[in-house]
Amino acid sequence: MARKKKSSAPRLDPVVAGIFLLAAMAVGFYLGTLYQGSRQAAAPGSSAPLQAASNQEPDLAPRIAAAEAKTKTDSQNPEAWTNLGNLYFDADQPAKAVSAYEKSLELKPGNPDVLTDMGVMYRHLNLPLRAVESFDAALAVNPVHVIAVFNKAIVLLNDLGKPEEAVKALQALKAKKPDAILPGGRKLDDVIQEFGGAAKAMPAFNR
Repeated sequence: MARKKKSSAPRLDPVVAGIFLLAAMAVGFYLGTLYQGSRQAAAPGSSAPLQAASNQEPDLAPRIAAAEAKTKTDSQNPEAWTNLGNLYFDADQPAKAVSAYEKSLELKPGNPDVLTDMGVMYRHLNLPLRAVESFDAALAVNPVHVIAVFNKAIVLLNDLGKPEEAVKALQALKAKKPDAILPGGRKLDDVIQEFGGAAKAMPAFNR
């Protein structure tokens, strides 16, 4: 979290199937939007929606090249691999980001921020189950990792059609950290209510 956020990373917004339309109306901009775990906005517990950084950082390619070179000369440095993964994330190259994050985790297992960012990339690769596994791994290390919980809830609701489980994930966070503030500065109770409304709005045959 120490790295200064120069720009937000890509928004992960695959086309939501028509079956989730009512849920999208209930949850608003949260539905389908994931947040990075390691590079949040300056305000504690808050973050801005992810954007395509490649449109904002013309110097991204040389930065990636430099980071790739760093991993070759300092291949046992987990931070070098994490930085490379972050740049691939920003460049919307999820497969390469996952590979870099995996190497980082081999060298320094259990980093919840890296696991959270890797989960976002799995989701971008249309692998929602792997995404949830990654978020769960982050939560095994830090059960009150707000971004991991929030992202898990989004994937459960939006990609896996499990609205009740999404709400339970948020409620579990509330039990451990009732004063948690979610991305966008929203209060946990408000978002639980919104996700609950989405669950009720979903067609019964998809639940």
